[in-house]
Amino acid sequence: MVFPENIKLTTLDNGLRIVTEKVDYVKSVSLGIWVKAGSIYENKENNGISHLIEHLLFKGTKKRSSFQIAYDVESLGGAINAFTTKDITCYYVRTIDEHLSNIFDVITDIVRNYDLNDGKLNFEKKVVYEEIKESEDDPFEYLNDCFGLCLYPDHPYGFPIQGTIESVKRISLEDVQDFISRFYRPENIVVSAAGNLDHDEVLKLSEKLIFTTKNIKDEFKIPSLTYPKEKTYIFNKDIKQAHVILGRRTFPIWDDRRYVLNLFNIMLSGGMSSRLFQNIREKYGYVYSINSFIDFFDNQGVFGLYAGVNSKKIERVIDLMYNEMEKFIKGDLKHDEIKKAKEQLKSSIIFSFESMSSRMNRLAKMLIYENKIYSIDDIISKVEIIDIDDIVELSRFLYNKNEMIEVILKR
Repeated sequence: MVFPENIKLTTLDNGLRIVTEKVDYVKSVSLGIWVKAGSIYENKENNGISHLIEHLLFKGTKKRSSFQIAYDVESLGGAINAFTTKDITCYYVRTIDEHLSNIFDVITDIVRNYDLNDGKLNFEKKVVYEEIKESEDDPFEYLNDCFGLCLYPDHPYGFPIQGTIESVKRISLEDVQDFISRFYRPENIVVSAAGNLDHDEVLKLSEKLIFTTKNIKDEFKIPSLTYPKEKTYIFNKDIKQAHVILGRRTFPIWDDRRYVLNLFNIMLSGGMSSRLFQNIREKYGYVYSINSFIDFFDNQGVFGLYAGVNSKKIERVIDLMYNEMEKFIKGDLKHDEIKKAKEQLKSSIIFSFESMSSRMNRLAKMLIYENKIYSIDDIISKVEIIDIDDIVELSRFLYNKNEMIEVILKR
């Protein structure tokens, strides 16, 4: 691969990949350790284990307590955190450049030198139970989990990232240790960093990531996809407002149609001048929150429309959302609207390049999902060439009522 001069990639003999982007006009560094481990690599019995491990690795190492992990980073003005998605777990730090070595020592200590026992496991399970309850009390988060379960019935793509209280209860210390051995392997990990840094320094620091793993002969295989059994799903909860998602599967993150879908998404709900906002909220007043959304994984993608709606207007709002989709198929598009959406998308791309965290995230994701690194000019050029025909073709693909499902949450 050929990169700009300020981007460097090194692959160690053990398979660990280190990618950096030097930005010498800033005084900070964002760095992440990205593990290809998430809920799509789980099963019904251990659903939530990736997220639970993310929690557990902050509970202390062989040389640092949980408090000391936080103190050693924050006393230098840095920040440390982590997140889990369907297919990634990321541990990341932000620091001023002069403290990179010390703070990198903390994050590598967490990932390679963790100290687990049943006491820590049982304690952190209680924390996760409360996190799950909090999500269940949030109508949109609860509906989104229901949407995943309906779109991918009995399949890891539909599993909630946090798991359920029942599935988390079943997870043993042996399960945790086995999962770490299986997925926290150097060839399954990317170290990504952006900011005022030296690649060779990050490379040298990354060599501390020595992993003790089992010899895993069988590669994890995601089960064959399942398909929705119904068109409409209704869930009940003691809430004052109804919530609706219309959605379907799309395509993986590496599919070039993602640029068209991003543009389409902006035209639907990118700001107060967007179609959903103007043609449903402003015109009828049936909703407060309304938007479209997209998500991409390694082998799948999701597109959906969401609205929080007066329970007496559910069917009417669903019809209006479908109508907005149909307008695209009919070619109800103006060059000025496409131009505006392109400017919004280009601006969001450029704005993201002003954040070291966004640059770090971008490097890791492109390497993990595509094994390529695109420059900002590469990305913007793909946006610029999108035309009306591309948008109409995509809208025909998206608006297939045999593929779309409706998930409704109401009292």
